Amino acid sequence: MKRKDWILDILNKHYPMNFDRVEFIRDSGCTAYEVYAGESKYFLRVTKPMFFDTASKSLDIHLYLQEQGFDVPPVIFTKDGSPCMQASDAEGKYFYVLYEFIEGVEVDPESDAERIGAFIGRLHQVMKGYPGERKAALLIWQTGFPIR
Repeated sequence: MKRKDWILDILNKHYPMNFDRVEFIRDSGCTAYEVYAGESKYFLRVTKPMFFDTASKSLDIHLYLQEQGFDVPPVIFTKDGSPCMQASDAEGKYFYVLYEFIEGVEVDPESDAERIGAFIGRLHQVMKGYPGERKAALLIWQTGFPIR
């Protein structure tokens, strides 16, 4: 079975929508895909085993920010109510997180400095209440959230 077909099979078993297309975006600490259910577009992050701990902490922070109303791409929960899932193939076990897809633009540090500062200020204010390890907050930048 092709990798894309395998991913579609996994998603359709675990999520409430009917996925019909997978497009590769990039590969680094995780592999990123655009996935489609009809005209609806989602972002799928598939994390390799060596980064499970980082991915788990990052997801915890993301969910905290989402619960606080902070502007992050919403996590899509599985049919059983989990924010993530794990699946294995011949190459190993993988950690899957599905998000609503949000179109973004690259930030220009010079022209966007004020917005960046305001965004970071809001992030610090919200993270003051985070019940987990504060150093884990640095992981938030690994997910590439758009600044709005």
